[in-house]
Amino acid sequence: MLNRCWLLLLVFTFVSAQETITDYNMGLRVGALFIILATSALGVFTPIIMHKISPYSKGSGRDWILTMGKFFGTGVILATAFVHMLPEALENFSSPCLSEGWQSYSAFAGVF
Repeated sequence: MLNRCWLLLLVFTFVSAQETITDYNMGLRVGALFIILATSALGVFTPIIMHKISPYSKGSGRDWILTMGKFFGTGVILATAFVHMLPEALENFSSPCLSEGWQSYSAFAGVF
């Protein structure tokens, strides 16, 4: 079953790629994948390894660093979601179906 899925994926890739890309640098893209993999692994395994070496207590410096890291990661996820939803919200709030009050102030999309 898995082999059929890969074969189907390859067929669709070759069929859909009709134009040749001249500025495509495969080495940089593969390198970027490994960099993302390494930084993700570092972010996931650092707290686990730190806890295995010596468990931290509440209020310690290590607890503060890990808490700030969690807050930063949550902020990145929320900001990414907001950035990906904002263009569609702006488009929907400029719809001709809405009354003039909604269209006169363009920041409503950011509010909602």
